[in-house]
Amino acid sequence: MKQSICAPEDKNEKMICILLSTFNGANYLSAQLDSLLNQTCQEWTLMVRDDGSHDCTLEILDDYAQRDSRITILPRGESLGAAGSYLTLLLAAPEADYYAFCDQDDVWLPDKLTRSIQALAGLMDSPAMYCSSLFLVDRNLNPLGRSRRHSRGPSFENALIQNIATGCTLTLNVAAVRLIRKRMPLTNRIVMHDWWCYLVISAFGHVIFDPSPTLYYRQHEENQIGELPGISFWRNRFRRFCLKSEKGLLTRQVSEFFSCWSIFLPKKKAVYLERVIQVMGEKKVVRRFCLLMAMRLQRQTILDTLLFRLLLLFGYYHATDSIARARPENPDGRDKFVSDLEMRSFSLWQENQDIKQRHTPVGCTSETED
Repeated sequence: MKQSICAPEDKNEKMICILLSTFNGANYLSAQLDSLLNQTCQEWTLMVRDDGSHDCTLEILDDYAQRDSRITILPRGESLGAAGSYLTLLLAAPEADYYAFCDQDDVWLPDKLTRSIQALAGLMDSPAMYCSSLFLVDRNLNPLGRSRRHSRGPSFENALIQNIATGCTLTLNVAAVRLIRKRMPLTNRIVMHDWWCYLVISAFGHVIFDPSPTLYYRQHEENQIGELPGISFWRNRFRRFCLKSEKGLLTRQVSEFFSCWSIFLPKKKAVYLERVIQVMGEKKVVRRFCLLMAMRLQRQTILDTLLFRLLLLFGYYHATDSIARARPENPDGRDKFVSDLEMRSFSLWQENQDIKQRHTPVGCTSETED
């Protein structure tokens, strides 16, 4: 078994729970799983949830699970889509020190896990999240370039209107996961699970963006959300803008965040959030223009910011069902509101407890002594 160098300076090994949702991923899944097995950090478990594959994805997963007892496959459930499936995994996951999202079609660099937990090592007592840049490759792993640079860096203000945290690069510490679990969103009111995590942790904790790539990010026609280089990026974005399902979704996500978390926000962030909702919900163009001019809504680049402001001004983000209401706070700190996702996930969590009792994950020898 491969020796681990997760944290050579730390004599207490930190367990990482990797969360993988699959859907018809047979063409690329083996390469991704092999890259997990080749990590310099081997103190991990892998929890997999399949979202309704009808190719041989499950057969591939079963084969790897039989060879490595660190891999757990959740019982097959209904199709939830990417966001719902990953948030279900986040709720059902066993206790760990860190949690890392994993896509089915990428290839991780060998030190991906090591770098992420070393970056988060000093933030164990507060919610913290790590994300990174990526190497863009085609379906055959031929290089296409690197992901776009983010000159402004992560912030709560940025997270309200833009996501810079690509899901497959995310690693969350246990404090971050416990926070996210407290108030889960309605999944039809958020853009994606990674954006929701970025939004919550930027509001209440620390977000670290690593400009050095940690994986090879495949770009192919089956991508749900990709990041093609050059003119292809803008062509792909234009196609998404034309989708009826995309219109107003960002406003619904901001409204959902307000409903879940506004009563806990520091005053400055709460006021800013209310102003963003006000400008997004304003029906009159002239009034929306005045509100927009009074705010510093900025994405990572000047061009992105300009396009966002124009789309906002002409009503692209307007959603009639986005009235924000704060949910009542539960005296014991747990929200009384139970989302559709939590209802589905509770039974999965119970099944996972039974699985944990039947299987003890096999760890690896560390280079440090206890």
